[in-house]
Amino acid sequence: MVPRFTFGHGLSYTTFSYGPLRVETADLQLAAVRDGATIRLEVPLSNTGDRFGYEVTLVFNRDRVKPLVYSKH
Repeated sequence: MVPRFTFGHGLSYTTFSYGPLRVETADLQLAAVRDGATIRLEVPLSNTGDRFGYEVTLVFNRDRVKPLVYSKH
């Protein structure tokens, strides 16, 4: 069997399905989450293909309120 993709190409021989994202915080107002607060994210992930596979779930965030602060050094 000849591989369809070289190792590390980033493609898979199977497919995955993501469920709905669930967000939990101690404070139910996400806008009020302060520095150092814990936010828990959960998302169901299922292998929906016929073959075994791995999937990496990435999370990106940004602060929409506070701008970046640069040092004046």
